This record gives sequence, structure tokens and C-alpha cells, in this order.
Amino acid sequence: MIDKDSGDDSPGPIIIVVSIITSWCLLRHGRRRIGLISGVGTAMATSCLVAFLYYKSLPGVQPLPNTRDTKIIAGLIMVYVAMNTFGIFSLPCLMIGEVLPSNVRGSVSGVMHSLINLMIFTTTKLYPSVAAILGPIGVFTAFTIVSLITTVYIYLFLPETKNRPLTQIEEYFAEGKNYLWQNRDKELTRRKVDTIKL
Repeated sequence: MIDKDSGDDSPGPIIIVVSIITSWCLLRHGRRRIGLISGVGTAMATSCLVAFLYYKSLPGVQPLPNTRDTKIIAGLIMVYVAMNTFGIFSLPCLMIGEVLPSNVRGSVSGVMHSLINLMIFTTTKLYPSVAAILGPIGVFTAFTIVSLITTVYIYLFLPETKNRPLTQIEEYFAEGKNYLWQNRDKELTRRKVDTIKL
């Protein structure tokens, strides 16, 4: 359905550029904002791609592949890669170092990074089989659903860790009601870094 020989487009340069932008944004913006922008952007890119592929599959519509449509599909995939790299892909590795207590950070972060890489490897290896079963529309519909679930999870559960010392993050998780962001102790999350006794 998608022309694989239409060009040499690779997401590599996009990933490098977006990673640099993400590094800059992480210094200036909160983790929640970056995660939510990434989740919404990823879901929008994949849902637009699903809608376009579905439209091209309708009777009477010029079928794929052709040069213009291939460029549209490639563009939407590049937007998906960019938005995914911006937050969803980068935040887990970053936040492992921010939320783990110092006494277990070394060993547990090693296990977590290993699990992340194992999941990436497994997903990459399973993709051809899943794509053959579901087809492009099914695959990108699944990506859309997962992106939306991820966005909802970030909104409900992810705490803001930017400019917060480990002691305050540990105190945040020690409070029983803080498992949902909407139920958080707002006074605790408003406290300035310089007021925390380290």
C-alpha cells in the first residue's frame, strides 16, 4: 500500500534535530508539559495518517502509490517520529534518574534501561508480523490508541520533577493521595527549591 522505493527519506536527521530541541526544552519547561505536547502531537499525526490511508482505500479514489500521496504519508510519519521523540521516547530514561532514590539509583536504573531496550528490540522485531496482520491502517490505529492512552496516563499520574530535589520528589510519593496529579498536595508542589532542607 505504501511505496517503499519512493525515496531515501530516513527519520535519523529528524531524531537528531528533535533530540537537540528536546534537550533545550527540558532546561526551560516542565516534564508534564513536554510529555503532554508529545502525546497529543503523536496522536494527531497518527490519526491524520489513519484518516488519509482510509480515504485512499475508498472506492473511486486514486489508489496508492503515487508521488504526491507518498510525500504526504512520509511527512505525517516524520511528524509522528518528531513528536514521539520530543517527549514520549525521551522522558522515561530522563525521569529514571530523577525519581529513583540515590541508594538504588545505579542498580535499578540499569535494570530499567535494560527493560526499555528489550521492549524496543521486541517491538522492532514484531513490527513486520503485526503490520502484515493488521495492515497500515490497523498499525497506525494502534499507534493512535497507545498515544492517547499515554497522554491520559501522563495527565493523570506523571508528577512534575523539574527543579525539584530528590527529597521533595520522595516526599511527594510518600503522600498517599498524590498518586493522581489532580489530588496532589498543591502546597508541596508549589514549594520553591530553595526552601527545601536538603
